[in-house]
Amino acid sequence: NCRRKCSTKAPNEPRRHLDVRMASHDRLTSQLEGDRVVNDDANLRVRIPFFPVYSELRHLLRVWPGRPRRQILGLHATIRELRGTPQDAVDWTDPDAWIPERLEGADHELAEDIWNRSKGAVNPRHTYGHWLLAQRYGLVHEQGETMLQLTDSGRDFLERPGGEAERAVDEAEGLVKLLSIVAERCTNSIRAKSFSS
Repeated sequence: NCRRKCSTKAPNEPRRHLDVRMASHDRLTSQLEGDRVVNDDANLRVRIPFFPVYSELRHLLRVWPGRPRRQILGLHATIRELRGTPQDAVDWTDPDAWIPERLEGADHELAEDIWNRSKGAVNPRHTYGHWLLAQRYGLVHEQGETMLQLTDSGRDFLERPGGEAERAVDEAEGLVKLLSIVAERCTNSIRAKSFSS
């Protein structure tokens, strides 16, 4: 079924599925475009690893402002140290359990704030891609004594889903191009089936 195979709606997918899909973007693009692909920056444009769900990023844009950059980076560093190994994997599926068990101080406070203020929509374990995107596209910046603050672009992204800032990210990351390729593939598949029936 083309609709099932080509669906691009991802907000409810498990995080690991999002990571795998975006990490393998180059291979997917090559499969869809076939001989039309040229391996240059114009075609292989998704730059953010662990590409975030925009609704999750909006939750974080409400949490990060007013905090020092070092606190956000500190939480990422702590989680990286606690990741475990493929042979000894760490379970991150229940933030209500692992936040008090594994974190303390500023890390605990930030992770708990992310989890609670997002009403369970954002697992603090999986926020690195969100941070990279916010930094790359200038959605937050340091104000005063290194405290983070929303930029005009960040405010637009937060308050206007589908607005100018979101469209700019889509275009820069090549998502518009990728979605158009997927849509074309689905259309061609439907036409081929109608001709054969």
